[in-house]
Amino acid sequence: MIAATADAADIVRIKNARELYASYASIMNLSESDPALRDSYKAAIDRLPKNGTPDELSNPMIMASTDLGGVFCKAALDKEKALTPGRRVLFGDVNFRRGPSQFIDGVRNAMLDHLANAFWYRDATSAEKNSLSKTMAAAVQNNVDSADETVSILQILCTSYATSLAFFVK
Repeated sequence: MIAATADAADIVRIKNARELYASYASIMNLSESDPALRDSYKAAIDRLPKNGTPDELSNPMIMASTDLGGVFCKAALDKEKALTPGRRVLFGDVNFRRGPSQFIDGVRNAMLDHLANAFWYRDATSAEKNSLSKTMAAAVQNNVDSADETVSILQILCTSYATSLAFFVK
């Protein structure tokens, strides 16, 4: 089955395995030749889309892309924690030495839009921001305001963007 938009000539496609890998590397400013990333890709490749057709969108594909996206997001966070804010690609406004209390409305909304533009090439809608803000709030519900909790929340956010339908569809 191939999904079509309002114009029957506009066939909906999803990223294939190579495009997912290259997109993750590009968006997160990571080397495609990184051994850990390559190993994760090799472990997931049989479950990732080969042709980019909508019928390849399945539970195993979602799980494989979540695993791969999570590995990329962790690598991006590890890299960005060591960089000064001006040299970061995804989390320039984050203070990695502070807890999640730093994510006041303006900072949170700017970060959510920045991630949306990086992964989706557009701003997040109000509904998307509301949903992602709830995800952030749920992650800090235990009232831990530590640097480790900030990284955990950013890992959840990054992986959410990296494995969203808006990211998969090209």
